[in-house]
Amino acid sequence: MESTAARILTILLIMYLALGVFGATFNSFSINSGTRYTNSPKLNLSLDASASEMRFSCNQNNWTSWLPYASSYEFELQESYGCTASDGNKVIYAQVRDNDGNATLSNWIILDTTKPSRPQSLIVVRDGNIIKLSWGASSDSSGLSQYIVWIEEYWKEKKLYSVNISGYETNWQHFAIERRKYCYKVQAVDKAGNDSLYSNEQCIMTSSEGPALTLEILDMNRNSRDINGISYFSEETIIIRVTANAELKSITGYIKQGSEKQTLSFEGSNGNFNATYKLKPIDGNALVHVDVSDYLDLNSSAEKSFIVDTVKPDLNIYSLKQIGEEALLLKAIFSKDVAKLYVELLGERYLFDKFDANGENALLSTELDISRADNEIIEVKAIAIDKANNETSMRLEKKIVLNADEKIGDLEKFAALIRSSIKNVTETALIEQKDLKQELEEAAKQIEEIKNEAKAGNYDSVRELLKEARKALEQIYSKRVQIKVVKKQKIDYYEEKEVSYAELAGYFKEVPRETKKLWNALSIKREVKTIEILQNGSKNYRITVSLIIKNLSDRKVGPFWLIELVPKSIARRFTEMKANNVLKLRKDDPIVEIPVKALESGEEVTLIYSGPIIMDKNIEDIYIELSEFYVPVPVKNTEIEVRFIHIYHRPDILPLIIIVILVCSAYIAYRRLKR
Repeated sequence: MESTAARILTILLIMYLALGVFGATFNSFSINSGTRYTNSPKLNLSLDASASEMRFSCNQNNWTSWLPYASSYEFELQESYGCTASDGNKVIYAQVRDNDGNATLSNWIILDTTKPSRPQSLIVVRDGNIIKLSWGASSDSSGLSQYIVWIEEYWKEKKLYSVNISGYETNWQHFAIERRKYCYKVQAVDKAGNDSLYSNEQCIMTSSEGPALTLEILDMNRNSRDINGISYFSEETIIIRVTANAELKSITGYIKQGSEKQTLSFEGSNGNFNATYKLKPIDGNALVHVDVSDYLDLNSSAEKSFIVDTVKPDLNIYSLKQIGEEALLLKAIFSKDVAKLYVELLGERYLFDKFDANGENALLSTELDISRADNEIIEVKAIAIDKANNETSMRLEKKIVLNADEKIGDLEKFAALIRSSIKNVTETALIEQKDLKQELEEAAKQIEEIKNEAKAGNYDSVRELLKEARKALEQIYSKRVQIKVVKKQKIDYYEEKEVSYAELAGYFKEVPRETKKLWNALSIKREVKTIEILQNGSKNYRITVSLIIKNLSDRKVGPFWLIELVPKSIARRFTEMKANNVLKLRKDDPIVEIPVKALESGEEVTLIYSGPIIMDKNIEDIYIELSEFYVPVPVKNTEIEVRFIHIYHRPDILPLIIIVILVCSAYIAYRRLKR
């Protein structure tokens, strides 16, 4: 029993000692938060104990002095504490105490101050937009924790990046930005935190060529003036525009005209720059040269040549011809360097930019629409603009023909009017205007020519011919004789046939008996007209006798002669008689014999005769009594001599009137004296 009780007492004593019932207690002790590697002799110790003091040692013989208890303490490996400075496993002892006793715990850590080996054989390659890195693995006694890839990105400013990679990986890749320079170094880090030396540096650029440039030469309206790859400018201000596919670090340039060279000053940012320049009047080739550099110091240059032309183009419309009622044919010759030709007509503007080349000049032949023209004078304006935008204009008026058929018809009506007038004068006043008839025939031929020219479309010729024909007709019209009947006397002998044939025959000697039938079958009307004649501003008169003979019978009347006593006013100048028929004049008596053709039943014929033109200016002095005219006698046989038995003469009563006046005056005077 005693031994058993002793054993139980011993066990309880040990438990109490272990639980600290009788002294300080230690719950935990760690080094560097439990890591197993360190590269520094200074260690961070963490304690969890119930004590008032503490101390530390590497061999439990050489201790630090007693220190007030704390949950953490920085302990440095020193020989005075029994520690060695060489790399290797380090056991650290921690001891705590209080008034009742002390407690001891230990832990260990590996000291590693040796750097990992330097990563070798760094290789950098570009695969499209991806840059790939690979290197040889580093070695270290405590093992590698990671690699660090150090990246320097070069552009406007240098940027530094670092990427942590597991120590088991020896390659890495990333997406690359265009026009950048990347430089890489790799560093190994072991588990103790030691850094290796950097690997050899490798750099790569994502672009090896300078910026791609677009160089443009523009006018102030930002038009390129480019024709088949060549730009043309006059003496003007131009814009030099440079566009790059990258942000530029610098841009310089110059412009060269002839032997003169001027530096250009550019303004802009990123990849867009402009410069302006006033061109000098130096014709010929000019050149713009530009040099640029980006932030990788990659360089590019560009050149563009153009032509300076300050001479205005030549322009000549050498033919403007109307070719129909609605079309105008324009032909122009101009400088070969003309790029555009505008033609303005009737409010419309036509553009022509394709021409036929002819040596140093170009030709244009085109039809223009004039269907909307409402005036016979239209304006045509041509504007030639050469490749350098120099401009020459030409303005001219064109006379055209509107309604040609109508105008030709007017001429024909005018000619018909004149012809009718000439015919009327001939038939009424027996005045033959042979010269005017000839001129009228020439005008008629000209009108026919106008018709043919219009049919052929030669309207320019039509226009001139219309003017000439109009002028000719107006001249004919101005020269024509104008007549006006100012007095007319009529006798219808058929209605007055109460006069017996026997009484009528009493005026004549040897009147054939066969004439009686003719006399009874015929209607004979006589018209005596006093006609006013106006020609060349002079006014004259003529007396005409018209015999209108009509066959009233139902049978044909054979040819016959009409024998007529000529009126005294006509007979005074017997030898100057005019007629529209054949006249036979007798010298001894004022008798006229007029042949008459055969007349069908109902047929009518007019015979006219007249004396000379009377120059008297007073129409009142021209007087003819009807009694002076005797009834004509138709006869078949002209061999029979027909004479008037007596010729009536108007007595001269003027002396009688004078005598009567004198007698009356004498009588009146006598009566007054007698009173």
